[in-house]
Amino acid sequence: MTLKFILNKYGNKELLVDGFLYTRQYNGKKEITWRCKSYESHGCSAKAYTTNDSRTGSLRLCGTHVHPGDPVGIAKQKVLSKLRSRAQKSSDNTKSIVARCISNVPSPVAAALPRVESMRRQVQRVRHDVRPYLATPKSVYELILPDEFTRTWKGDKFLLYDSGGKNRILIFTTDKNLNYLASCPVILCDGTFYSVPSIFAQLYTFHGLNESGKTLPVVYVLMSNRRLASYVKVLNVLLQLKPEIKPVKILIDFENAFVKAVHEVFPDSIVCGCNFHFNQCVWRNVQCNGLSILYNNDINYSTGIRMLAALAFVPICDLDFAFNSLCQSQFFVDNADELEPLLEYFKSTWLGIKSTRGYRKPLFEHIMWNCYDRVICDQPRTQCRNKEFLRPGQNYILRPIFIDIIYKKEFIC
Repeated sequence: MTLKFILNKYGNKELLVDGFLYTRQYNGKKEITWRCKSYESHGCSAKAYTTNDSRTGSLRLCGTHVHPGDPVGIAKQKVLSKLRSRAQKSSDNTKSIVARCISNVPSPVAAALPRVESMRRQVQRVRHDVRPYLATPKSVYELILPDEFTRTWKGDKFLLYDSGGKNRILIFTTDKNLNYLASCPVILCDGTFYSVPSIFAQLYTFHGLNESGKTLPVVYVLMSNRRLASYVKVLNVLLQLKPEIKPVKILIDFENAFVKAVHEVFPDSIVCGCNFHFNQCVWRNVQCNGLSILYNNDINYSTGIRMLAALAFVPICDLDFAFNSLCQSQFFVDNADELEPLLEYFKSTWLGIKSTRGYRKPLFEHIMWNCYDRVICDQPRTQCRNKEFLRPGQNYILRPIFIDIIYKKEFIC
């Protein structure tokens, strides 16, 4: 038959039968003896005998309870048990864990629960007990990772590269993840700075997009700087670990150092830029040229500038015609003086400049920022969803919870 158990605050199992809880009294050779949890408070001598303490086994009851059951107390214990379990396994913050555990709880049970602040402290205590302590180092030289941080729960090697030195680079992944990355025709790359302490410059992530359209994060890199040499080093190490990584397309942001590194290490791959970052670049130039107030307060003004950014969805062969048509439109003619710096920036950075002396290439090639083909082929235009696993403002790195996020929640290992 099916046996039901609830963990108490000490992490010990208690047997639940017909609305009554039993605590373990002793283990016999053939049976486990359980006695009523109210043995001391009510003098109840009811007992239960099971063949084991797993989910299936035989059950034998002895004696009658001298007190009524306590459904509210049992429901309360279930909530607190769920709270402790989530504290051990979830990477969510303390507030979210408590909120999820007490949502939809009946009023009588909610009234019996400890105060919210007490439950939050309980979550923190559980995490402190079950996770190894790692002091925050003052420099990359002082960072020493315990063995728990270098292997997955299955025992597989997890930290596959540690460069050491002043420009320290740590690459977290597994062989299985690298096999997946090698099978993906599209790789999405992005860096985040919000969740990294001062001893590292950024966390760079590599996500594989397989042929079925599923995106999975598979490589995490902690970097001490954002120099071209460091990016080239990271990409070359990945190739050394898995030479079969040969993506058809790589989607990145518009960081020039990483763009050059990708072209150097993966010369045969098509390099595409993130449309979100493209729009951010245009917006920053709008701000630099003092146009943000007009943009934010004038619908026609904001629409006109957005039409400039919308050139990313025009076929590459029609870009020049579309840009010239836009410049000749009534909005751009009426605001020519104010918009001239923005248009010059757009031409020098994204479009290219044609003159009597020839053609000057833009900083970024058309194929890198243009999204027309990606839309037609139903391919991703942005890699910003890669950052969802790390929330801005939460300093995960170098805390045990960071390990949870990578190999327990995000990895396929």
